Amino acid sequence: MSLDFSKLVPQGRAKANGVCWSETELELLISLERERGLARNVAADYIRNGISSLEDFDKATKSGFKPLNVEEARKEAEENLAKKGKEAVKISRNKKK
Repeated sequence: MSLDFSKLVPQGRAKANGVCWSETELELLISLERERGLARNVAADYIRNGISSLEDFDKATKSGFKPLNVEEARKEAEENLAKKGKEAVKISRNKKK
């Protein structure tokens, strides 16, 4: 039986498709759940967005930081990739002239 990462990632039980949490990340995930009262999937979003300690989390929340969830991050990455691709084609076409 194989792991179904498509279910594990949104639940915060895995970092990404085919990627499990590192020991440090898992410890932080558990700390955010226990000490800050976050749901596992919400805590996971903070870690995926660069939060690496409880102090980072506290600073981020004080500043109003809202992490992207997996679907929002995927959509943003696709949009950025499409934008950069269009820019690269435009630059390439201008160089040929």
